[in-house]
Amino acid sequence: MRKILLASAMMLGLAFGANAQKGSTLLYGNVGFGNSKVGGVDGSTSTFEFTPGIGYQFNENWTIGAELGAAAASHSTPSFNAGPFIRYTHNFSSIFGIYGQLGVGYTHIGDATSYNLYGSEVGGGNGFYAAFTLPTIAINVHNGLAVNLGFGNVNFASVKPNYDGAKSSSAFGVNFGHGISLGISKNFGGKK
Repeated sequence: MRKILLASAMMLGLAFGANAQKGSTLLYGNVGFGNSKVGGVDGSTSTFEFTPGIGYQFNENWTIGAELGAAAASHSTPSFNAGPFIRYTHNFSSIFGIYGQLGVGYTHIGDATSYNLYGSEVGGGNGFYAAFTLPTIAINVHNGLAVNLGFGNVNFASVKPNYDGAKSSSAFGVNFGHGISLGISKNFGGKK
């Protein structure tokens, strides 16, 4: 099933495809899978994430737009987020480039149907997020169609749980070199 989902996402990305040109429209999508097991806790947790986005490249380096995100994990209902992003890209050649992206917006964390690592029941909630992704290497495959390999991010979220009397909680994370994210992007139009 995972292979089918990954192949479908890649084909979708190929159908829409990234050409770093002023005045172009950027379409992108990232797909992520995960599976973790913590000692002393029964079972494992599997996750799937999909994050598409659309933006406008207003010069050779800067793109602004909107992103969506959906995530599903075993033992919980789906989570999602939506908000604007800004991306700075530096091209080393016509084939290789690197970019960083800052996204902020609304987030909804799904309700869990099990207990977290500390033995307390996990509940969902609503709030806001900020995520800075860097570095991501873009490899231009053909006419701006790019395969993107990400190596880390810094993220923050503040969420108010969905039950009476709950106080907002926040989480901060830094992830660098722990895993690789895979994405596909394509810019349409633009001025040469």
